[in-house]
Amino acid sequence: LNEADSEADVARWTKTGVTLHLTDAFSTSGGQGLQADFASGVKFPNIRLFGAGTGFASADWSSYGALQFDVRNPNPDRAAVFYVKFHQTNGSSDDTHFVSVPAGQTRTITVPLREVRLDLTQMKGIELWMFQLEQPFRLYFDSFRLTSKTPGGTMVPGSEQGAG
Repeated sequence: LNEADSEADVARWTKTGVTLHLTDAFSTSGGQGLQADFASGVKFPNIRLFGAGTGFASADWSSYGALQFDVRNPNPDRAAVFYVKFHQTNGSSDDTHFVSVPAGQTRTITVPLREVRLDLTQMKGIELWMFQLEQPFRLYFDSFRLTSKTPGGTMVPGSEQGAG
């Protein structure tokens, strides 16, 4: 979906109350990662990867088993708490996927798509959001991907078909 290795990868995200940058501070694949600074005092700061053909290659996610991505919480004394929200092209959404990353730790997050209560053939995209924060919060992300048991095409828009 998004490797977070180029300015073009960063530009595919939309954001509210979050500043995004490429960073060398965290990477699990490729050369760089995505630094996300969630602002304080903003209702539901979020980043969104939307749009078949622009945010990702296809709205049909039905052949995939899970959404996975890597996240690092660099904060030494605060756990990261956020939600993964899935959006369907008809406006429906599923906002039930809670994520917690302990202070100073890195996790690979896996959300099985069978748990997403939407039509997987009509996906608008994903959103990562937090409740309003009292203090700014930094997270690092990398390697947003859809996984399956059998090799498939990439979901990066405009890329050649390859392992996905």
